[in-house]
Amino acid sequence: MPAFLSALVCTLRRLLSLGACLAWLALAAPAWAQPVMQIRAAHAHVDLAGQLQQLEDPSGQQTVGQVMASAAGWQRLDKPSLNWGYSRSAWWLRLAVRNDDQEPLSLVLDLQSPLHDYVSFHVLTPQGQVLRQIDTGDRRPFASRPLQFHGLALPLRLAPGEQVHVLVRIHTHDGWFEPFEPALLPVQTFTSHTEAVLLFQGLYFGSLLTLAGYNLFLWLSLRERVFGLYVAYLLSFGFWGLCYRGLAFEYLWPDSPRWGNMVMTVCGGLAMATALLFAVSYLRLRERAPRWLLRGALGIAGIELLLAAGAPLDHYALSWAVLLPVALVGTLGLCAVGLWQWWRGHREGMFYSLAFVPMLTGMASLILSTLNLLPPNSLGNSGWQLAALFEVMVLAFGLADSVQRMKAAKLAAERQAYQAQQALASRLEVQVQERTVALENANRKLHALSIVDELTGAYNRRHFNEVCRAALASPGRDEPLLLCMFDIDHFKDFNDLYGHQAGDHALAAVAQRVADQLRRSGDFLFRLGGEEFGVLVHARGADSAALFVEGLREAIKGLQITHSRHPAGVITASFGAVWWSGAAQQGLTPDAMYAAADQQLYLAKAGGRDCVRLQVLREAPQAATPAISPGP
Repeated sequence: MPAFLSALVCTLRRLLSLGACLAWLALAAPAWAQPVMQIRAAHAHVDLAGQLQQLEDPSGQQTVGQVMASAAGWQRLDKPSLNWGYSRSAWWLRLAVRNDDQEPLSLVLDLQSPLHDYVSFHVLTPQGQVLRQIDTGDRRPFASRPLQFHGLALPLRLAPGEQVHVLVRIHTHDGWFEPFEPALLPVQTFTSHTEAVLLFQGLYFGSLLTLAGYNLFLWLSLRERVFGLYVAYLLSFGFWGLCYRGLAFEYLWPDSPRWGNMVMTVCGGLAMATALLFAVSYLRLRERAPRWLLRGALGIAGIELLLAAGAPLDHYALSWAVLLPVALVGTLGLCAVGLWQWWRGHREGMFYSLAFVPMLTGMASLILSTLNLLPPNSLGNSGWQLAALFEVMVLAFGLADSVQRMKAAKLAAERQAYQAQQALASRLEVQVQERTVALENANRKLHALSIVDELTGAYNRRHFNEVCRAALASPGRDEPLLLCMFDIDHFKDFNDLYGHQAGDHALAAVAQRVADQLRRSGDFLFRLGGEEFGVLVHARGADSAALFVEGLREAIKGLQITHSRHPAGVITASFGAVWWSGAAQQGLTPDAMYAAADQQLYLAKAGGRDCVRLQVLREAPQAATPAISPGP
């Protein structure tokens, strides 16, 4: 064949081969037709908006080769924030990066969410050759992560002018995806950002732990339920936050990813339930709220505890799908109750509203973005922690205020109790004094009843002995004593004729007339028995004693009480009297006095009645000198 023809055939073959290559590249090009990010070391942060693409794999079975060859289904993301909500699909992300600097460049692709179950990072050349593949996620051991970091991040090191493609496959255990916002950062920026985040998390969780310890001390000291519920809320919420931020997985159980997922669900349910129970106790809903509201709050808390108890089943999508909206509704309702109580003037409502309104805003943003009702945002991703810190601080102040008011109320109650005790003691003292006086009066009355004759009002025979002993033992015993005894004449005949009732009236009248003749406090009238009476007085002389006794006789006769069987026609009395003076009183006894006077009374009655028989006993022993006053 001529040389010319040979050259022509060779040229045609080369053109056909080049066309075939171009045709293959044209078919394969759509899979990688995406903007290439040109990065320099001066860039502190790379905006992924418009650079990141996503692909849904409903079957979850596509390989890297299939994804590389796929031209359809890729969506360009105008915003780097992602939220797939509940989905059983696997999702792919891709990104092309080129180092346009003259020096090697170290980057970190940070997914900024530690809660993706299964994550696979693939680093490829522009021609599709796989340079690196890393399988990690929070359902794989912590050591599987390319960076020993609480989040999920991929380090990239690019030589000058080097270009790579990054594929990220994300899949979940039970279909629940957390919202996230991936970022591409130079390693220096990533390091400083991580240090700042860890510092903030340390301060945040340290504050929660400090508040929990302080309120635990208050609970142990005061035994108030509200402090115990607040401690339970702080601890469960704090553990949930440690799990949510990935710190618990990094530091507590790096080799037990399933345990970490279970603890996060349990603590989340406990935090929501204890928050409601704390609100019920702190806002005093049992006292201040309608019964239906109290039952609703307790019912929501019960639902949250029940869902938390289902965590060991290892499927959390349903639990979180119910927990989050229920918690949102419960928190909204209790915030409304707090505002209502604030409006009613209750200080607990003020503190609760100030604490939970910012917290509600942050948690509502997080919950709504998790439920795919709002796009992911900084308020929902991290602002809730600031709101939570503000919330626990305000509630701590509220509890401190409650403690202060409890102490003030206790002091006021103690003061009131002391005043009541003092008033009661005063009243008791007055009552005791009154009762003492009444008792003394009663005792005096009883004593009087025991020494006074009920019919005549004269003292009785027992008191006669007491008075005589006292008179004989008194310092003024040298003063002469006169004891006269008198007996109503023919009184039995009076009773037989007029009856005993008339006889009682006559006895009372005689006693009253004789008592009227007694002028001094030391003069005593006694009823010694039946119609027999005695009078004990101090008489300075025998003559005055005789006149005194005679006056008593005339006074009785002067009553003119009719006695038809008496010679005088009226009641009379016979008197026997003894007057003692000086030495005659030595060794004298009541019985001796009675016997002496009785002897004189016997003589008076034997002498014809209605007369006085007086015996005078002077200092020197001598015969008695009777003084007789004849009767009518």
